[in-house]
Amino acid sequence: MSTFRPCMMTSWAQREALRSGVWYAPTTSFEKDRACTHSQEEAMAECLKKFSATPVPSHVSAALFSEMMMKKERQRQLGHEQRKNFLISRQKPFGFEEREKERRAKLRAMISEASKDKKEAVVVKNSHKTTKDSKQGEDCHKVLIQTVEDVSVSEGPKLRTADRNRKERVGFLDKSPSFQPKIIRQVPDFYRLHKALQRDATQTKKTTKCQPFYLRTSTLPVRQSRATMAGDGKKKNSTNRSKSLGALTSLSTDTLPVYITDAARKRAEAIRKSLEVQESKTQESAEWLRKYQMRSEAMQRTVTLHAKLLDPHRSLKEVYNEKLQHHREADQQRMREYSKELKGMRARVSQRPYLFQQVKQVSASRSYIIKYIPVVFKCIFIYYYYT
Repeated sequence: MSTFRPCMMTSWAQREALRSGVWYAPTTSFEKDRACTHSQEEAMAECLKKFSATPVPSHVSAALFSEMMMKKERQRQLGHEQRKNFLISRQKPFGFEEREKERRAKLRAMISEASKDKKEAVVVKNSHKTTKDSKQGEDCHKVLIQTVEDVSVSEGPKLRTADRNRKERVGFLDKSPSFQPKIIRQVPDFYRLHKALQRDATQTKKTTKCQPFYLRTSTLPVRQSRATMAGDGKKKNSTNRSKSLGALTSLSTDTLPVYITDAARKRAEAIRKSLEVQESKTQESAEWLRKYQMRSEAMQRTVTLHAKLLDPHRSLKEVYNEKLQHHREADQQRMREYSKELKGMRARVSQRPYLFQQVKQVSASRSYIIKYIPVVFKCIFIYYYYT
């Protein structure tokens, strides 16, 4: 007897159903979908019962949350500005110009804001609406203070020791430096300065150089005696003239005047004064250079001290010296161990006999054994035999 079994609809049957516009869905799939949706609805209802969300408290509002976020953002920006200013203060001298520009821009912005606030300041009339708004603002302010206190209490106590230690170590950074360097912010025009120096060099007079000369006193005639000089005195007195330009020109070209003129005296005095001024200038420049070197050395020492205090790591020079000392000690230790082992080896070699001596000793002991063992056995046999 044949029994009917459930079968799937063939492709031909599906096409016929679509053509006719009637589609008979299988009952099994419809029931399965309905059961699935029913189970999902029950699960959702149970989840809503167990995990029902509590309503938002009255003191929490979007305005309060936004205000707290704005406060955090302001604190973050303030910290960022402080770190930026600290880094700018540690820059080289030419970086001060940018910082001065920013400071002037900030001052202008503050002055403009103050002027705007003064213009916008208007007398507000008191009314019911303003009093109501002020009461609401006071309530919001109280709620904000309460929430901030709750947050501060929940965060726990602050670490005062860390702040105190930081102030002790880095407190010198807050102090304004006593030394104010002189900064030349304009770059000099070296081409123009060179041209001016060359022009001054061409305009200056050349220095007078003393040419070598030879005193021809050996060619002068011999002095006459006093008598002849007294006899001819009248003639000389009549013809004597003042020692002026004519007297100097009348002298021979091979001789020099025996007295010093006023021009020569002034020239020597001017040369002496110029030498004194030049020496004083050189002394002043040497003194200034010595003081500048002392100031630069002191500044370098303070800068290195501050850098060591701020940097927890050690410098490469200290690490290099420490490593060098460590390797040197290790080499010395190895050298001592090597010398000790070498001494022990030499002692053992010196105490041990040579190879031919060892062979001789072994051969001698063997010869003694071969020679005296039969005698010993013979004596033992005779002893036991007669006893």
